[in-house]
Amino acid sequence: MRGGLYDTKRIPEIFDRRNCRRQRTFPLAGLQQLGTDNASPCGRDLSSSNVQGHSHSVTLQRSEVENPPGGGISRETSSNSGHSHTFAMTQAELQSVNGGTAVTVTDSSVQGHSHTYQIQKWF
Repeated sequence: MRGGLYDTKRIPEIFDRRNCRRQRTFPLAGLQQLGTDNASPCGRDLSSSNVQGHSHSVTLQRSEVENPPGGGISRETSSNSGHSHTFAMTQAELQSVNGGTAVTVTDSSVQGHSHTYQIQKWF
């Protein structure tokens, strides 16, 4: 024990994907110590609108919403019907989502069409 009831370095960690947190469990007392895990891959898979008989998906990380990069984000969508699109969100859009406002994002135009994504805060 160090400075308290338990030496937290010796208590096993369990990753709680639902809350994107690591938690230390205290088996004898049934107590928990929660803390955010900034390195976790927690995110949300977003599905696009269906255009020309197909859709795409992209993953938005929780950390990108909570701490939006100054230059926003940009990444490729999943591939479908032989192509993918570029999905991008500005810092302002990410901040809006974090503030609870739903945002609609349109990906890049490829083969004469684009898709939209409805994004809401999920955590």
